[in-house]
Order: sequence, then C-alpha cells, then structure tokens
Amino acid sequence: MHELPGHTADDGSTCGGCSLCETAPADTNPQDAPYRGWKLAGWATWYFLVPILPAITGAALAGDDPTRRWLGGVIGLILGTVLAATTARRASRDDHHQMEHR
Repeated sequence: MHELPGHTADDGSTCGGCSLCETAPADTNPQDAPYRGWKLAGWATWYFLVPILPAITGAALAGDDPTRRWLGGVIGLILGTVLAATTARRASRDDHHQMEHR
C-alpha cells in the first residue's frame, strides 16, 4: 500500500491532497467553492423545505381518506423534489457561468 501525499489527519491517516494543504493542485482554491456560508445554508434549506411543503399541502388538501392523504403527500413530495432539483440545477448553471466569466 502506498502513502498518500499530504498532512496527517486526526485519525493518523494522511490527507489525499485537500484544498487546504500544500499538496493540493495549484489551481485549487477553497475560496472558489461555489457554495459556502449563507449560500450553502440557503440551498440546504431549499432542498429540504421545497419538497416537504408541497407534500404537506398535498396531504392536507387530499381529504379525510387515509389513502388519498398518503397519495396526495407522495404526489406533493415528487412535485416538490422535481421543483427543487430543477431550480437548483438552473441556479448552479448560472453560478458556474458567472464563475467562468470573472
């Protein structure tokens, strides 16, 4: 087994060349990460809440029958997940495009 380059981690293993140490590739900069700070927290919230809210709404609007309520929740969850993924993909594309043109 060969040694990985880099500093020793807390568990005694060596780093594989992360962006925080001297063995990272020259073009790697942690400041270039597209999502950090409030933007990372915002997108994490988006991925969590957008699928959950339509699921709750679908279950609430489906009526009193437990089967219909379950189905309304599942359909709402699917629609919310598609909405979250679609808008996040578009935003990621826009962010990537902006980073290329800096």
